[in-house]
Amino acid sequence: MLNLTRKLRDENVKLSNKLINQFYSWFAEVTIEKEERKSLEAEIKGKVGVGAPLLSFFIQFMAIVTGRIKTSTESKKTIRQRLDPRISQLIENTNLLIIDARAKLKKMGYKNLVIIIDNLDKVTLRMIDEECSTHDLLFIEHGELLSSLDCHSVFTIPISMCYSPKVTLLKSIFDEPYMVPMIKIFDPKKNNPYYKGLRTLKDIIRKRIDIKKAFAANVVNFLCQSCGGHVRDLMFLIRSACDYVDYIPITMDASRQAVRKLSNGYQRSIPYHHWPLLAEVHLSHEIINEPECQTMLYNLSVLEYMDGSPWYDVHPAILQLKDFKRELNEQKRRKER
Repeated sequence: MLNLTRKLRDENVKLSNKLINQFYSWFAEVTIEKEERKSLEAEIKGKVGVGAPLLSFFIQFMAIVTGRIKTSTESKKTIRQRLDPRISQLIENTNLLIIDARAKLKKMGYKNLVIIIDNLDKVTLRMIDEECSTHDLLFIEHGELLSSLDCHSVFTIPISMCYSPKVTLLKSIFDEPYMVPMIKIFDPKKNNPYYKGLRTLKDIIRKRIDIKKAFAANVVNFLCQSCGGHVRDLMFLIRSACDYVDYIPITMDASRQAVRKLSNGYQRSIPYHHWPLLAEVHLSHEIINEPECQTMLYNLSVLEYMDGSPWYDVHPAILQLKDFKRELNEQKRRKER
């Protein structure tokens, strides 16, 4: 993908000026106050330019427009109310750009265009009414629009959607979801660390930094075990540990403080009634397909792994929390009676 990105940039694939003008003029008209529109158009033309390269246009245009929306005098709710009835026109304008891009890419020898829309799994989960959540609204209610982009497209979705009662509807709109499990770092059957998974996480770090210079002894193992096989959390822990040292190598004490910071975040966000459920998951490595378990998968307090079939465990950052330990000990005592 990086090589393709460089190729597109080097060969300067330019989109139609007419289509670009049509796209940003329509978007500005719908979302931005009239008095702000002229300055927005001038900013886009200044930064994106005439005959903009494909990648530069999409990246810079969306950065400018979303920045303006965030600072607009109108509320986000008002902007959504104006935009929602005209989403189909937005898709139509986008498809015109995609068709133009595909034609130019094929002349360069490429077979087709793939658009990857990442971070949709981070959309806040909130109930709009008794039967519809923000996830339902995006992926079910507006799913047909998302899937109508005139090219191959890949969307990230919250894992909780795959356990939702509406998953059948989801599959009727999109292809079968491809589940990306955590990197396995612990083998519950043998009750031992899973060294192959730990080596994989170390390789991910090694490709970014010199491990021997950057970390004190045993620190990398500790961080890999503490992230639960979740790569984003691993990177968070490394960045956070850097805040607790003035010079490299990153020490074990700094790493423990980073893990404590992550744990404290869970302590503040986990509802009281989730502690018994979390203890049950840790003991059984199974979940019940109920809304509360879907929420725990969404907020990553429970992580999904795969050994032919899925199994589950509590995020390692939670294991040392007092509320979790209390509930875990209580459930163990009940089982021993």
